[in-house]
Amino acid sequence: MNLPTYIVRSILRPVGKGVTNPFFCTLDGVIKFDCDESPYAVYNELVAQRIGERVGAPIAAGGITISPRGEAFASLRSGAPGLSLPDLQMRQVKKVARMYPDETAALIVFDVFIGNWDRTSNVKAATISPNLKLFAAFDHGHALLAADRKLAESIRRLGLPDPIVTQHPFSEVVDRSLVQVAADRVRRLTDSDLNGCCILGMPFRSVSTRVQGRLAAALKVRRENIDMLLKAVLR
Repeated sequence: MNLPTYIVRSILRPVGKGVTNPFFCTLDGVIKFDCDESPYAVYNELVAQRIGERVGAPIAAGGITISPRGEAFASLRSGAPGLSLPDLQMRQVKKVARMYPDETAALIVFDVFIGNWDRTSNVKAATISPNLKLFAAFDHGHALLAADRKLAESIRRLGLPDPIVTQHPFSEVVDRSLVQVAADRVRRLTDSDLNGCCILGMPFRSVSTRVQGRLAAALKVRRENIDMLLKAVLR
């Protein structure tokens, strides 16, 4: 896996005395709020981040922040000094898969597991310099509680042998043997892992504790069906 890097906006004053000589800084990011069209966006991004960390998915770092509008999810922008990466273009997928075989395999498995049918161009990948490795996926608004248009139907489909994801940018170019390596990491998720990803112990925004528990239960079933579900996108 590549080591993701993020864009520094500014380096500010020193934090204080210390052998590490730390400085305050600001990073570039994209902040996402719940809205009428996506009422579970913040919770979805949080859960996707937690699952991604556990299964080694190459997704951009982020976390919950508080704004005047309440909780929001801030995703760090991937990049490097002087480099602004465009979103993935379909003409690049073969080259990207060749340069990042582990990442593309892990991303397919991750997207299938969370029911993310809208990966399309939501990937940043450095392809020009062989010395700069950077691959990061972002935006999980159409997954988990939004895998379907209605929350109840999303959870129902996640808990069935329903692939949800039948197309993926990397499905025709991915290394199938590496897909199985990534699928093994999903199979090794414990019930406790999935509870920890989904259940916050309190209502969060418009997501009740009951809904959080139902999502965890659905993903436990989906974990057991991961091989079957992958066949739909790798046919």
